[in-house]
Amino acid sequence: MGYEWAKDLVHIPFGWVNLEGEKLSTRKGKVVLLEDLLETTIKRTLEIINEKNPGLVGKEEIAKEVGV
Repeated sequence: MGYEWAKDLVHIPFGWVNLEGEKLSTRKGKVVLLEDLLETTIKRTLEIINEKNPGLVGKEEIAKEVGV
C-alpha cells in the first residue's frame, strides 16, 4: 500500500451481511456507509433514552457513547 501503517492492518473476514432481508454487496453497490450507520444508532439510542429516562442529564453524549 505504500504506507508505514499498512503493515499493522488486519483483515477480519465475516459472513454475509443482511440489511432489511437483503444481502449487502459492495460489487453491486448495495452498501451501508459507516457514517450513516453510526448516525442511525446514535439517533435510535437517544430515542430509547427519551422514552425510558427523559430527564437524564447529558443524554446526547450518552447516546453517542452507547450508539457507537
